[in-house]
Amino acid sequence: MTEILKTPFSQSYYKKDGWFESIVSHYGEKQGRLAVEVMQLPISLLTESMYDVVEIYGDFPEIVYKALGQTIDPLFEPEEYQEKVYNVLYDAGIKENRPLLVKYADGLLNIRLLFQKDRSFYNNKFPEEIMEVGYEEFAEVISDITKIHVNQFRKIIAGRTE
Repeated sequence: MTEILKTPFSQSYYKKDGWFESIVSHYGEKQGRLAVEVMQLPISLLTESMYDVVEIYGDFPEIVYKALGQTIDPLFEPEEYQEKVYNVLYDAGIKENRPLLVKYADGLLNIRLLFQKDRSFYNNKFPEEIMEVGYEEFAEVISDITKIHVNQFRKIIAGRTE
């Protein structure tokens, strides 16, 4: 069983600008998986969404750890995640007039849609980037990066950095 850090995250624990630069540099410049300019928008969305999730629920690392794990859980069917996780959080946020809960739900959904290679989401958000390299290659790389980054950050939350 994984031991989760119990202490709340400090303010701005997730350094989105640093993570953005690191991810783009590693996968774009060093590995050449996609051109840097093609990666910028989806990686910006990933790091912004991660930032929102961590900042909003940073007082509860165990919740963040579990919620991030659900975003990359391959056992969820595409619509199942939206129905069982996103809609519950989003609807509660609307009903209880909690805009931060809505933002949290949106951040988690963005991460999920990046991971599951949702074609309509990708086509809507990244049409120019897809035209550069094609949907299959673009989606595969962004999904891989999303999964790796979420798992990497979950290890940090769990107090392990190996």
